[in-house]
Amino acid sequence: MDATEAWIDLRLWSESAFRTVSFTIAVVFGFHLLGTLRESFASLNTMIGFAAFAVVWITTLVATRAGHRHYRQRQTSSRYSASRLESTTVAGSLNGACVYAVLALAAALALHTPQAVAAIAVFSVLGVTVAAAIGGFVGIAYGASEACLLRVSRAIIDTDEPQPRVAAT
Repeated sequence: MDATEAWIDLRLWSESAFRTVSFTIAVVFGFHLLGTLRESFASLNTMIGFAAFAVVWITTLVATRAGHRHYRQRQTSSRYSASRLESTTVAGSLNGACVYAVLALAAALALHTPQAVAAIAVFSVLGVTVAAAIGGFVGIAYGASEACLLRVSRAIIDTDEPQPRVAAT
């Protein structure tokens, strides 16, 4: 990591916020379509909801930053071609693993009996692997949708019509 690299820039902040909010909306909409929205979130209060959103957002921010770093490393290498889809897959896998690890740690702290902590530790080996795989597939979906959104936005901005000149003052 360069010493001059900003830890969080506006693009990174925007991408992670978009991914977190759209994922949250997709989950809520999925529960709504199943007809279990009220039952699923009955025990949720503002504090727990905010904490859950903050955890997902922070892990998404860290994972998106790792995906950007992966993309920049691929751009500088002559052996590989840089792919945004690959970087979102890496970010999605890391995000899935991080969210699972945070949830497992919270469960271990809440239950804090030796048997429960041991069971969580044993099942976390498989859990992190499965969460990373699921996160990778979610990352592929985000990569494809972001590529489509980027293409549409470029088509809107890049027109063949001449733009009016702005007078310099």
